Amino acid sequence: MLCLIFVVNAGYGGGFSNVPTLLSDHYGMSNISAIHGLTLSAWAFAGLSGNQMATWIVNTFGKEETITHTLSDGTVESIVVNPTGYQYVLYATVLLYIIAFIICMVMVRPTDKAIAAKQEKKAKKAAAQA
Repeated sequence: MLCLIFVVNAGYGGGFSNVPTLLSDHYGMSNISAIHGLTLSAWAFAGLSGNQMATWIVNTFGKEETITHTLSDGTVESIVVNPTGYQYVLYATVLLYIIAFIICMVMVRPTDKAIAAKQEKKAKKAAAQA
């Protein structure tokens, strides 16, 4: 199930359209407006700050190299590239995902609704086996 969510969220529109239903299933319809607002605010913050962070990482930790090559007409062309800077952006992104995963595992707890549903499911399973 988690892999399916990752596949759906890989497309921006798929993740965006599924957020309200996922939030309402988990937190209930009475809290959907506030939680959806917080989710969209976090999404906007990440969209605005992520590009700035990536640019800073590339400019600070990257190593520019000049590549020269000869074109078919005999002219020499020089191109400045930064091959290592973007690797650091990937490492920082993976680190942020790991931190977010740890925070979620520590802070997010099952709701009373989820606990009650789990107990009801166990009771039905025990009654079916008896």
